[in-house]
Amino acid sequence: MKTVEIIHLRLAANTPQNLVNTIHDSIGLVPEEVEVRLYHHSKLANDFAVHLHREASATEGGPSEVGTRLVALLRDFGMVAHSVWIECCDLPKSPEPDEGRLRKKGA
Repeated sequence: MKTVEIIHLRLAANTPQNLVNTIHDSIGLVPEEVEVRLYHHSKLANDFAVHLHREASATEGGPSEVGTRLVALLRDFGMVAHSVWIECCDLPKSPEPDEGRLRKKGA
C-alpha cells in the first residue's frame, strides 16, 4: 500500500533554509523506498512540512524510522504534528482535452 507520512512544523525562530540544511544533515542516507519532499507554506514563512512517500505493508502502516527521527529532531524548532496517511483509492483520470476545440476557443 502507498503511504504518505506528513510532518508539519510551525517554526518558533529558525529560518526555513537553516532548517532544510539541518534536515538534510540529520536524515543522512534515506532508504531507497522512501521519497522525501520538503515544503514551505505559500503565505506563512514559519510553516514547514516534510512528506515521506513510501510503499508499506499492512503491518508497516505506522510511522517510519526516518519520520520518527525527524519528529524528535524538529521538536527543538517549534510545534510538530506527525501523521501517516494510507492511499485509499485511485480517482479516474479525466479525458485528454480536444486540442482542436481548445484552439477554436482561444482564437
